[in-house]
Amino acid sequence: MKERPIQHFRYTGVEMGIVSLIPKAVYSHRNGQELTMSLIVHKGWACDREHAKRLPVILYFDGSGYLHPSYYHCMGQMTEMASNGFVVAMVECGSFMEGWSFLDIHKNFKTAIRYLRANSDQYGIDPDHVIVWGNSSGGTSVVFAALSGDMPEYKTDEWSEASDSVQCAVDMAGPQNLRALLANSELGKNYRDSWLSHADEADWERVLDEGSTLRLLKTNTKCCPFYLAHSVDDELVPLSQTKTLYDALHADGYDVQLALVEGASHTQTRTTELVHAVMDFIKIACQE
Repeated sequence: MKERPIQHFRYTGVEMGIVSLIPKAVYSHRNGQELTMSLIVHKGWACDREHAKRLPVILYFDGSGYLHPSYYHCMGQMTEMASNGFVVAMVECGSFMEGWSFLDIHKNFKTAIRYLRANSDQYGIDPDHVIVWGNSSGGTSVVFAALSGDMPEYKTDEWSEASDSVQCAVDMAGPQNLRALLANSELGKNYRDSWLSHADEADWERVLDEGSTLRLLKTNTKCCPFYLAHSVDDELVPLSQTKTLYDALHADGYDVQLALVEGASHTQTRTTELVHAVMDFIKIACQE
């Protein structure tokens, strides 16, 4: 009979994969609408706060064309993030087709950051380690939040005493120059027509400019590390959108990593290998 030595382990405050789903937590009542997030939290915090460990939080904003994201198709990825020692919050920020401008959606995302900081005791969150991760249109809001941390002009009245600065930002194929992407394209026609149903042409131009992120560069020189990823074959959002952002961040001295994915469409950027690389990047950022 083969003899095996006794193994010894120490409880670290985190149990692998022992998580709970909190669906549709309301974080905002802005403009008469309820905005919600669904959270994956570790059960240890609810059962034994004395010994459980506060964890970094990842706010995930999935791509939806500025409409309503569905998180069910990426629940496996979200659960894996949680199993790596994070609280995960999947955020909904309102739909452009329901009258929210691009800037409104960015502000709503920043409100979600402040909500989680203000309620960190409830969810077992380490408020000093907030990570934002967005795909496609969600990536626009992620970059906007990272570049505008605690800027008062972009704060709403809700949870306003909490900080909305972040410690790491992950953008996967997010459009950063909305005018270049939507102003004169078939892609932007539906958005333009929807907005012009209650506003004029000049207001549409303002909406495009306010929602773009590149204008915020150099406003926050103490900004967090960035991980940018994009498919070289993206058929919807040109690679130049991410490349322009990367070049500007790099030139201004930001800590930024660029990853290019070969042979993928716009919606296929999140390969297993890439997601693992992002998790490694986030873990290092949380240690700094």
